[in-house]
Amino acid sequence: MFKFLSKKDTLLLALITGISYCAAYFYEYGYAKYFNYPEELISISVMTFIKTGLTLFMFLFVLTAIINLISKRFDPKSPIGSIIINLLSFFSLGLIICFILYLVGDPSLKYYASILIFFIILILFFSFPFKNRKNGILKEMNKRIEKSIKNNEVSETKKGVLTDFISSCIILIVLAFIITAMGTYKARTQISFYSFEKNNVKYAVVNKYDDFFITKIINKENKLEDSVFIFNINDTSELEVKKIKIKE
Repeated sequence: MFKFLSKKDTLLLALITGISYCAAYFYEYGYAKYFNYPEELISISVMTFIKTGLTLFMFLFVLTAIINLISKRFDPKSPIGSIIINLLSFFSLGLIICFILYLVGDPSLKYYASILIFFIILILFFSFPFKNRKNGILKEMNKRIEKSIKNNEVSETKKGVLTDFISSCIILIVLAFIITAMGTYKARTQISFYSFEKNNVKYAVVNKYDDFFITKIINKENKLEDSVFIFNINDTSELEVKKIKIKE
């Protein structure tokens, strides 16, 4: 699939543009959900589009480099190669889950990180069996792999296309979760906002949608409240706007 797309420049460009736009939307979605304003008020700026597009490109570049490195060093059809690739797949999934939990500030991060560390210890322990068991384990793995190859009735071409399609879908889903979490991380760590005062109430501008400001009230403790207020930009043209820092 990837080889086919690489030969179709126009299709590849359209696909990258579409994916970058979706990535920008997921980023803004995570940002909007944290500040609790409706999805209908999500707007995608040029900077967000470029930023998420570059992030997506770098992620895919690093992922492709890692996959190529592993595939060159280990034969996926060999017993050791198949085990290492499977272990790396589960290990990568665990890292991604912990990374997403970290971005969204989930308190269960420590719990999942502990499980991942325990899983790593198990991998290291079972990857180096005792010498008197090692040969028997390898022979058993060889028998299972040979049996699966003989019973395989699906052609390599069909399997390759199906594998590419499933892999692409999984990668896109994972990217959607990561980019959404990045938007949440941006929102929960942001402390500088433009603000204005109206009717003795201070408002912080968390985002802009067309000709409207999406704002939240700044309370006496210098923190943002949960409620959301929307102002027309023209209604705030005569108000003093200044940048402030709030408490997390």
